[in-house]
Amino acid sequence: MTMIKVHVLDDVINVKVTEGYGEGGGSGGEPYTGAYEATPTQAEQTFRTRGKVMAQDFIVHPIPQNYGLITYNGFNIKVS
Repeated sequence: MTMIKVHVLDDVINVKVTEGYGEGGGSGGEPYTGAYEATPTQAEQTFRTRGKVMAQDFIVHPIPQNYGLITYNGFNIKVS
């Protein structure tokens, strides 16, 4: 919820306040056109959403159960 503070002195001001922006809610801005789903990786992932209006929830999927982390220390390979 956005709070608005208004002070009126000796004048009449007509104000219309609406909530939401299109189907996805929000308070305005450019529509987000990127992906709405991601799976975690070893690398940082940035989704450019600042100042954008998203039409749906962003979903981060769990790491699949059949995935293993493979590390190598120069001598041994470890799957965990």
